Amino acid sequence: MPYIDPDTRPKVKQLGPTNAGELNYAITSLIVEYMGSHYNYATFNEVVGVLECAKLELYRRRIGEYEDRKCKENGDVYDDYRRAGDYVAFPEQGCGSFRSRAARGDQKRRGAFRIAL
Repeated sequence: MPYIDPDTRPKVKQLGPTNAGELNYAITSLIVEYMGSHYNYATFNEVVGVLECAKLELYRRRIGEYEDRKCKENGDVYDDYRRAGDYVAFPEQGCGSFRSRAARGDQKRRGAFRIAL
């Protein structure tokens, strides 16, 4: 939540956030400053779009890379599903490279997915 102690707010504005609450406060402060008194659908939509794009870019550039590295280090969570036969693996493509038989177009697997562990 952006509702941090009023005594902490100047420190966050000067030095930057040091925890999730302060980060939320900093982002919210930027949005409030940007919006000014333009409280209308277009501005709300614009701000939400910017936040969504920033989130997606963070995921694409940092989180996805981190997840791929951890998958290689610790093993793929979906290995159990692949062994159960509900997914077809593509090992040459690395961690996370599999499709369900239904997505592959396998005629034998129609209807709801069944995950067997």
